[in-house]
Amino acid sequence: NENIKKVFNYFERSIYPEHLRNLVMFRLLLDTGLRISELLSLKISNINFGDSTIFVKETKTKSERIVFYTKATEVFINRYIISEKITDYLFIDLTTREKLKLDRIQKICQNLQKSLNISQSLSPHKWRHTFATHFTNQNGNIEVLRVLMGHNNILTTQRYLHVNTQKLKNEYFRVFE
Repeated sequence: NENIKKVFNYFERSIYPEHLRNLVMFRLLLDTGLRISELLSLKISNINFGDSTIFVKETKTKSERIVFYTKATEVFINRYIISEKITDYLFIDLTTREKLKLDRIQKICQNLQKSLNISQSLSPHKWRHTFATHFTNQNGNIEVLRVLMGHNNILTTQRYLHVNTQKLKNEYFRVFE
């Protein structure tokens, strides 16, 4: 997706500590499909760097779960933790050292959308949808996706799926040729 590349490039080229934090935030949203409330409640102690997993304790459904992140994202997580001396909550205001709040994330998304001249929403929930769509477009198992997203019901998961036209065409011709 072009917008994802734009966002990542914007933050990767920056020297601002907040931009590194935001890059980690958006990369984790895309890698994990976490809800923003789950992401904001993450602590360093929830991350297992040995096997690229995050133990999600505070969830909407009150059911703890494990999610995964990529090695590419891990590089930025490590850089952020070390450079900003993060010791507890992963996503903090770098001035006050307090845990970031939802309204701050919404402002970050709005400012980013404006700065990059992107018409599409960059809300955290949009990244969750993108995660689900990417997972299914790569032939990911929908039951695995349900568990990763923390849904109790598969019907909830299905509402997140946006299968692209190329995938539909490929699947159609795989079956009928």
